[in-house]
Amino acid sequence: MKRLPLVIGLVLAVVILNLYINQQQKSESPPPPRQLEGLPWQIDVNASGSSTVFGVTLNESTLAEAVRVLGPDHEVAVVMVPNEPAALEVYYHRYTAAIFTGKLLLVGEHAEETLQGFIERAAKVKPLQSGARLITLDQDDLPAALAARVTTLTFVPSIALEKEIVLERFGIPAETIRTSETSEHLLYPDKGLDLLLDEEGKEILQYVAPREFDLVRQPLLQYK
Repeated sequence: MKRLPLVIGLVLAVVILNLYINQQQKSESPPPPRQLEGLPWQIDVNASGSSTVFGVTLNESTLAEAVRVLGPDHEVAVVMVPNEPAALEVYYHRYTAAIFTGKLLLVGEHAEETLQGFIERAAKVKPLQSGARLITLDQDDLPAALAARVTTLTFVPSIALEKEIVLERFGIPAETIRTSETSEHLLYPDKGLDLLLDEEGKEILQYVAPREFDLVRQPLLQYK
């Protein structure tokens, strides 16, 4: 009977040792993998018929709100292309979308007379090889320019996207329109995405609010 306290003590020691070992193993085990966010196929569609991609909600987020999310390394300019309306653009030469890098372009909506005022007060005008002109805004016009709502977002990944990967990640498109022997547009109206696959050039992902997808689809119907 005198040995009973010793046995109980040994049992308690073993229990405490096991608890310590289990606790050490838990603390040393690797944390669960963190889910990647901001991938090109992560498109959230809301009840109003808009969508959010890369943290920007089309037709709701302003350019100022967008650059706070996307980062400061951008350029703001009005782009004038012959025979087309002028457009206010925010351009990222290098943007990282989770594991992808590429170029990112946002278009903001302004009335034509507002854009004309930006052009007249421009700090610099740069002609491009394409025939377009790049209008650098006066600093005083930047706050007003960035108050525009984002209507279109375009991402051009640095690496080529294989069609098999595209179908796996984005799903089967509602419609495919081939515009040349080497390029085709995969249309996802429910996501507001026009994904251009080009065997000889860069892939282009153009996002619009799903409720306005006809603005993207209509120009492509000439190739059907």
